[in-house]
Amino acid sequence: MNPRRAARLAQAGFSMVEACTALAILMVAVLGSVQMYFHGLDKLRAHKEGALATQIVGNEIEYLRAQPYDALAPGALPLAATDLSTTGLVNAEGGVRITDCVGFDGGLREVRVRLRWTGEKGRTIERSLTTRIADRRAP
Repeated sequence: MNPRRAARLAQAGFSMVEACTALAILMVAVLGSVQMYFHGLDKLRAHKEGALATQIVGNEIEYLRAQPYDALAPGALPLAATDLSTTGLVNAEGGVRITDCVGFDGGLREVRVRLRWTGEKGRTIERSLTTRIADRRAP
């Protein structure tokens, strides 16, 4: 056999094993990228839900701060500033708890706003914010 011909035949393209190996590596890379893409979408949605919940809780606190002190009677109240059915949060429920602070003569109240909803994969997620509101008329 001619030496040139033998050298050409030895390098005459990919074998079936090489082609299958290259295809398997390519498939792993593609499937990994697709899975990472969907994981990123889930995390982005969760972040948007958390940011929306934080905004709702903050808005409720600001709404309560704008109310006269006498209107903030101790007890449990529903959220007043936001209609939770329009937020897009699944199974959203929230509430406000107002308590008198111990050691003050009725001039300081603690306000806790809570929002709970169902997130990805059925997890229950909660955001809450606590603040104190003083009677501006108190000496």
